[in-house]
Amino acid sequence: MPEFVDVDHIETMLSGSIDSALIEEYYHFGTFLLSEVQATTSAIDSKLLATLGLAGGLLVSLLFGSTLGHFAVSRLLVSLAAASVLFGLSFAAWALWARGWRVPSEQDWFLEGLRDAETLKKYHLVSLLASHHQHAKLAELKGMLLRRAQFCVVVSVGLVAIALIIASVS
Repeated sequence: MPEFVDVDHIETMLSGSIDSALIEEYYHFGTFLLSEVQATTSAIDSKLLATLGLAGGLLVSLLFGSTLGHFAVSRLLVSLAAASVLFGLSFAAWALWARGWRVPSEQDWFLEGLRDAETLKKYHLVSLLASHHQHAKLAELKGMLLRRAQFCVVVSVGLVAIALIIASVS
């Protein structure tokens, strides 16, 4: 899990007198970080969709198209492969359904009581930071589930390969 700064500490730090150029730099870097984590999550989602499709196809093939079921050892390996790919399918689906984005809202954009540009910029900076934390945590969860899903698919393919070798030798 990435190391996060404390949002409350940053908010307290920004409540004091700070050079406006520094606030501007924080803001630009914050938008960069948020954009980066959104791009990462989008790439993870693409890989999850590919893994989900591969796992689904492999599961259908194992359950309905396998001729390896004639051999007792192969039947066991195919069953284990189907179970493994089913877990992979579950991990990928879970990760794709994982939501919880915190996006800055109109409430953040037009917060009442903020009457000068510098205070508004500071508030928006804190809002960006909180949003980045949410996105990064969700990207971490999705990445972990993707690794598990891919591992399960690789195990399943390995078991099918072993079953094919055993069937060809028998």
